[in-house]
Amino acid sequence: MPDAFAHCRALVHTADPDRSLAAMFAPKPRRDALIALYAFNAEVARIPAAVTEPLAGEIRLQWWREVLEGRRPEEARGHPVAAAIVDVVKAHALPLHPFEQMIEARRSELAARPFETLAELTTYAVDTSATLMELSALILARDCGVNDLVFAQPAGISVAMTGLLRVLAAPTNLHGAALPDAISPADLRAQADSAYARALPLIAAARPELTAAWLPVALVPLYLRALDRPAQEPPRGPDVSAFRKAWALWRAARNGRPAAP
Repeated sequence: MPDAFAHCRALVHTADPDRSLAAMFAPKPRRDALIALYAFNAEVARIPAAVTEPLAGEIRLQWWREVLEGRRPEEARGHPVAAAIVDVVKAHALPLHPFEQMIEARRSELAARPFETLAELTTYAVDTSATLMELSALILARDCGVNDLVFAQPAGISVAMTGLLRVLAAPTNLHGAALPDAISPADLRAQADSAYARALPLIAAARPELTAAWLPVALVPLYLRALDRPAQEPPRGPDVSAFRKAWALWRAARNGRPAAP
């Protein structure tokens, strides 16, 4: 499907603009592969909110499992994101287990109350955001070992917790996101802060070619500062301008590490 990667670029530009921008700092031959990965993530991430019955979500997630396993080749060729991610998995010899982790984590969202404790939410952040960073790193450098990926867990947790805080603070919370009684926004903020602090020295020691994999975490301080701003009238939410985000990403990529919190 010749337009599969173009479709992925358009999808990620809209659904995940931060990762779309971060991918531009990857070497050009790797960019489309990263974008295809982020498009796959966007597709499975929106399933829990798009269905009204858990069974419908289970069916859609199972379809993605079977696509990645090569059990639906004809259907995959007819779906631009599926066609692109199947090509990327083959071209970069990506392991399937991380994809299974991501899909299983989304399956847990189909439950009426998917997370009851902060530990459960943290595990979810590792299985989604951190795993996505690991796969990004494997695209950027196929010979990555376990020690090359140690930055992904704290960086992914920080990105995920910050993202949830932003959703909760948004003026229009379309899906009515809320935290269980056992978790407070202060808990999420503490997790985001501590994970970011743990990630910094690991990122500073990471291989230079992996920069685009960790780069989204460079936006965490901007978003957390936006969350600390006094309430505005009318409320605009904890957003950051595109220019400031681009500048933060450029500076982090140039320095080889995100800014101090």
